[in-house]
Amino acid sequence: MITTNIAEAAIGISEAQAFARIETGEEDALLAALVRTASALCECFTGLLADASDGLIDCDDPRPIPGFAAHGSSIGDALHGLVDLAGVELFDENGRLASPGATPVTLVAAQELGCDSDDDARPMTEQVRAPNVDRPAALSLGYYDPDRDYQAGQMRSSGGGSGSRDERIELPVVLAAAQARLFAEGAYARRWRSGDRVKLRLPPSQMGLRPGQAIRLASVTRSWVVRSVSIEGMAVAVEAEDAPVAVPALPAAPGRAVSEPDIGIGRTELALIELPPMGDAPEASATLYLAASNAGLWKPVAVELTNGVDPAGSVAMTRRAVIGMAESLLDARSPPIFDEVSSVIIRLANGGQYLLNADDDALMAGANLAILGDELLQFGRAEQVGAGLYRLSHLLRGRRGTEWASATHAVGDRFCLIDVAAMKPVTLPPGSVGTALTATAHGIGDIAPLPVVERLIRGESLRPPSPSHLTLRRDGTSLVASWTRRSHRGWAWIDGVGVPDDPFPETYRLNLTGTGGTLTSESADCSAAFGLAELPGKAGEAIAMAVSIVGPAALSHPATASIIL
Repeated sequence: MITTNIAEAAIGISEAQAFARIETGEEDALLAALVRTASALCECFTGLLADASDGLIDCDDPRPIPGFAAHGSSIGDALHGLVDLAGVELFDENGRLASPGATPVTLVAAQELGCDSDDDARPMTEQVRAPNVDRPAALSLGYYDPDRDYQAGQMRSSGGGSGSRDERIELPVVLAAAQARLFAEGAYARRWRSGDRVKLRLPPSQMGLRPGQAIRLASVTRSWVVRSVSIEGMAVAVEAEDAPVAVPALPAAPGRAVSEPDIGIGRTELALIELPPMGDAPEASATLYLAASNAGLWKPVAVELTNGVDPAGSVAMTRRAVIGMAESLLDARSPPIFDEVSSVIIRLANGGQYLLNADDDALMAGANLAILGDELLQFGRAEQVGAGLYRLSHLLRGRRGTEWASATHAVGDRFCLIDVAAMKPVTLPPGSVGTALTATAHGIGDIAPLPVVERLIRGESLRPPSPSHLTLRRDGTSLVASWTRRSHRGWAWIDGVGVPDDPFPETYRLNLTGTGGTLTSESADCSAAFGLAELPGKAGEAIAMAVSIVGPAALSHPATASIIL
């Protein structure tokens, strides 16, 4: 019986038999000889199958195979898909698998059909046809194309039939486009041809038929290939299918290679940033974010973390972030609406990246959110003024309550576009506030001294937003302070009325500072009054007040104001 499963003939042949340990030096000549031998063996199916099976497969198929990456539990398993795709014909012969020999077509006369020992009426032929829904509507072959620098290619064959599925074959084989199309067309044709078979009952004189032989009925012109031969009573039961037809070579274009530019892997640049709480409540732990970029080709970078002197694990930076450095000073402004006066020039770490404009609707939806120094901001205009150099303007400043950082900018501030897919969070216990977190990059393009960035942990993710609109006024013999509460849940201000409550008690800490020292108090409301006699200052002197929200784990940054008594 014909089979294309070479694993049946390769039982016990392990992959280890396909490898040899070669030492360099005096063995170079032997190595070269083995390489030449292996190349010659693998140029066609004949050598490939003979070498894989240790001579158990004698295949007469000269079709070339430029390259094949075999993998599997055995050589037989590894090559089965390739043999099936190419339709290599093999049958049993004295304990080996061999190609059918070249024999003439056997003519079956009409009087030999329908033979039966009991003289019962038997049909001359029985046609067996598989339903079309069991056959593929199209067949796609995935391979590797040497004309496109060994990139993955695909060839597809379809016949416009009524099949119900698309079959896809993925093989680690190297083929030219024309050869791949020939294989795909042939495999598709075989799948449709194998569904049609004829059953014959012949007299004992035909006992010499063997699988793989060609037969032809006297009444038809097409040939059939014997697939199985068995003895039933005194009749020879033969099952055959249409003989294969030569698939003509068809034009096939390999397509255009998608080549990666030959760019070196640059030195890694790291950024460690602290963000305010980005959710509806302060974080339960101190959280920093790590971002990385470089000036060349990007490859994943392993980053080692140290908290103080203690190891804090490592992270893999798989995506490049958009980071850079400020080359001009951003003015200390924090308007409640757009800042149309200020601008800042940013040089990106990678000149191939770019920054885009965003309209006001996109900004309201969160577009172009970035951190510069410690201030979160959004930019509506990004004007390119040089290679990797952008002037950012039309700014929304102090996002998420970071207006306190608008007065801390300097030339050289780290810039990072907020992209959760490219940034890795580093979560530390609240007790780590006040310690230093150090990140060291171990990238392919990094040489000693390795890129290192260090940041003092201030616990910004633990802080609630500071109060706003703090005002001080005298009312008779009292100093009255009032402010507006801000909440983690009120940034969108959807209803335009009030601010939703935070999920923790509303408490404020007040510090009044004057020439007489500091007075500390707390309030549960958005206002407080102090008698003039209580204040740490006298008439005509300045009193400064700082109001902070008391959060679950940390105080907010203070809102400040001053007044002359």
